[in-house]
Amino acid sequence: MVLGPTARMLLPYLNFTIATSALAFQTTVLYPWHHELDTAFHTLRAEQLQVLKEFHEVKLGRIEELERRLELALSATKNASGITGNQKLSSNVALAFNELT
Repeated sequence: MVLGPTARMLLPYLNFTIATSALAFQTTVLYPWHHELDTAFHTLRAEQLQVLKEFHEVKLGRIEELERRLELALSATKNASGITGNQKLSSNVALAFNELT
């Protein structure tokens, strides 16, 4: 498409107007919005760390409870039979391994 002489003369001014309005939009709208998003991101990150910390504490509590139950079960089997808890545990692990293979 061939531009006429008037369009060629006005094209640089049109380009300058569009560039200036884009720059004004970036500095007045997008830049402050960037700071707002940055603040929201840091808040979200702090909340995520708190939730992960709580989850980790709950998980450790469950593991400690399982260890306590295992110790109780091992001591009960140790008292009920002459086999020590570690021997019973190792034989149970061997049986489970054989079932898997």
